[in-house]
Amino acid sequence: MEFSYTNSLPSEKSIISTDREKVYAILRNLAKNAIKYSKKGKIEFGYSL
Repeated sequence: MEFSYTNSLPSEKSIISTDREKVYAILRNLAKNAIKYSKKGKIEFGYSL
C-alpha cells in the first residue's frame, strides 16, 4: 500500500477554520477503510483550489 500527500496551494493560502478533531476523525476513517477494503494500491490525500 502506497500513501501520498499532495497540495497545490502555498501554506499561507491553505488555512481553513474548522473543528480539528472532526477533520482528523474523517481522514483517519478514510484511511482505515481504504486499508480495510484494499489489498494493494495507493491512498492519496491532498487538495486543490
